[in-house]
Amino acid sequence: MASCAADESAHQSQLTDQILDLDTADKKSEYLAAILRDDQMVRSEDDGAIILTHGQDSPEYQEYITTQKEMDKRNLDKVEAYLSVHGYPSRELGSEANRAPWLVIHHAQGYAARERNFPLLYQTYLDGQLDEGALAFYLGRMHHMKYGKMLRMDGAFTAENQIDTLIELLSLPQFAQ
Repeated sequence: MASCAADESAHQSQLTDQILDLDTADKKSEYLAAILRDDQMVRSEDDGAIILTHGQDSPEYQEYITTQKEMDKRNLDKVEAYLSVHGYPSRELGSEANRAPWLVIHHAQGYAARERNFPLLYQTYLDGQLDEGALAFYLGRMHHMKYGKMLRMDGAFTAENQIDTLIELLSLPQFAQ
């Protein structure tokens, strides 16, 4: 147990040092773009094709899922460390850098990471640095995880209506603009 705790502490220290070394916009942008590439790389293979070819209980599919979960954990650690030091990346850092945090958090295993990071993502949306479609998609996944179904809204609605409805249904904190 103590060895695992020491390893985790050393890992966090190393990660913090990496984040602190990101002292230019180019370094920040490349760091986040690399995380996004890693995130998408483990999703590039069609999981439906693996299931059709090998089956859902196959070692091939289980390896695919395990690889994805491990990458998601590493990426979440990196993104949360980045956010704690530098905050959410502005659009000026480029599209990949700006999208990386919300996508990584969106892909994180479990509900807690999404809920924990919601205040920052919501403030980033309010500041105009996160697309409303991205936040609506993120909240839609949270709703599905919490209630086992996607939100169905009747009639015409905007992404802003969807965001407000989901925040209320999920009992998430709102902030004054």
